[in-house]
Amino acid sequence: MVQIKIGMDVAASEFYTKDGKYDLNFMKQPNDGAHVHSTQSLGQLYKNYVKEFPIVSIKDPFDQDDWGSWASLLASVDIQLVDDLLVTNPKRIAEAIKKKACNGLLLKVSILKQNFFQSLELFHFITFLFSFSSFSSMQLALR
Repeated sequence: MVQIKIGMDVAASEFYTKDGKYDLNFMKQPNDGAHVHSTQSLGQLYKNYVKEFPIVSIKDPFDQDDWGSWASLLASVDIQLVDDLLVTNPKRIAEAIKKKACNGLLLKVSILKQNFFQSLELFHFITFLFSFSSFSSMQLALR
């Protein structure tokens, strides 16, 4: 029997609106707004998907600055939430840990490879932060 696990890369910042909503029909402008979600309703949509389908990871489910939505979703699902936007900014990594906004980090070494020592320094910083965080299940994915 083959088991399938699903990882979603939502890239929600792409359809985050100026008024703090998420327009799932953002490619069609203008549109009737029928697919515009509040942060709460988008979070509920994700929760429903997690219940219905074998989703194990969601990458970028909300805008990079929508910390409250990240934390709320993380507290209500038992899957990996990943944000690749954290990796270039140690302050954002520390803030994400403090706010319990995600439990995974996608470290894109290819972005940092121009300066090997900067990459190594960032990697050590990240592992240091994780060792003192309450995220015992924090996962670090290298790509």
